[in-house]
Amino acid sequence: MRDFDRPLNDRGERDAPIMAARLKARIGKIDLIAASPARRTTLTSDFFCNAFNYSKDNIKFIPTIYEAPLQALIDAVNNLPDSANEVLFIGHNNGVSYLVEYLTDENIAMPTCAIASIELDVEQWSWVTRLSGRLLEYDYPKKEM
Repeated sequence: MRDFDRPLNDRGERDAPIMAARLKARIGKIDLIAASPARRTTLTSDFFCNAFNYSKDNIKFIPTIYEAPLQALIDAVNNLPDSANEVLFIGHNNGVSYLVEYLTDENIAMPTCAIASIELDVEQWSWVTRLSGRLLEYDYPKKEM
């Protein structure tokens, strides 16, 4: 099976709804889900849609997020619609870890289903650049709550 078509494993099936509920408890709402169109990120986004009562039809699937180098992820962020303030960005590692470091200068590993909440000090997504963000919270499935 191609990596792109790989489904969530048992750990992903277990952890995704838990992480969706944790995020929902912290932020309450999201304006946009931007995700890789790979099968496992599509399935992960379903759990977040359910937690946030977000329509699956409104997910913005961005093909360049799949196995993307850092610059492709930055470009994806820079092209998000300015009408969205709270964006859930669902991608793949190692790229997502590099993106978090690029935005915040925090060197953290993003295990499967980890969440990095980042506040960006910009008025438009196109203005997002290196170190324009601040890590507010880092959560992952095995973190003690």
